[in-house]
Amino acid sequence: MGMARNFIADPNWGIKAAQGKPEDIRPCIRCVRCLNANGATTLGECTVNPHRVLYHESVHELPAKPKRVAVIGGGPAGMEAALELARRGHSVTLFEQSDRLGGTLNFSDYVFFKDRIKKYRDYLVTQIIKSSVTVQLNMQAKPQILANEGYQDIINATGAKPVIPSISGIRALLNDGTALFARDIFGQEQHLGQSIVIIGAGAVGCETAIHLASLGKDVTLLEKETELLKDSLLVEEREATLFYLTHRFSPDAKDFLHLPPADNIHLRLGYTAIEISGQTVTITPADNKADVKETVFFDTLILSVGSQPDATCQQSLEKSGIPVIPIGDAIHSGSIYEAVKSGFRAAIQIHGSL
Repeated sequence: MGMARNFIADPNWGIKAAQGKPEDIRPCIRCVRCLNANGATTLGECTVNPHRVLYHESVHELPAKPKRVAVIGGGPAGMEAALELARRGHSVTLFEQSDRLGGTLNFSDYVFFKDRIKKYRDYLVTQIIKSSVTVQLNMQAKPQILANEGYQDIINATGAKPVIPSISGIRALLNDGTALFARDIFGQEQHLGQSIVIIGAGAVGCETAIHLASLGKDVTLLEKETELLKDSLLVEEREATLFYLTHRFSPDAKDFLHLPPADNIHLRLGYTAIEISGQTVTITPADNKADVKETVFFDTLILSVGSQPDATCQQSLEKSGIPVIPIGDAIHSGSIYEAVKSGFRAAIQIHGSL
């Protein structure tokens, strides 16, 4: 038996397996980031294991006097920060305004090809439950509450809010539910129309299109760039995404390498949306070289044009008078890798400030 990436994600894989503790094994999500070092490190980085590259920062010295730390937001960044602080002996409370932990990773409950993300989410939640971290669900951490409770540091892991593009007519559709943000469709797929237009073909837009097409929806993917995912750092992930955009993907498929061509994903590259009226979107070439306009019909419109940190949340937390460290999407919209690394580094920053 040979194994490699599993031991990169968790060097103690074998020990935990021998102890009968599979729930404690940090799962590899098969992102192949470890095989894309790009000269940055001889080790190669790992999305789920920040100790892989930041090993020199990973010494677990217990503090002489533990700090009281509030972590706001129970997504991957917040959970990683809370776990690392708890491992280092600090008293941590994790606040989450919804009724469950997981944050943006919870979409994996509904997407069959994201099972590895689901396993990683479940691992993080399990480790939080088994740790000394106090979890407060359905709780919005207000500055006055944090100040009164005597917290010495706050970590802002509240994430980001979706960007609303400047398209005439878009806000009316968001208000009546005909338009949705990509992050809000999961678990609601049965309520979506048959004909779907997705504006924005980054990684989220592309994977949303693949997911909905696998459910039998007819999807038009609209992107102003003429090339998909051209800035993707993970070549293998990009190539796989492009393949499944053009081939019929199904959880029932037996041979994923010989799938029939997809006939329900329509790529409109190099176009931008300029107006929405009723259930049609008017598009035009993004380069403005031709005065050409087309209309595309939809039952449901999905927005996937990125997200941005909620500055008001950071400003509100700072009113507590307690030092606040933003992490994950509260800094800038990024990947699981960036969320986990920033959470880990915030923990060691607080630990090192004793």
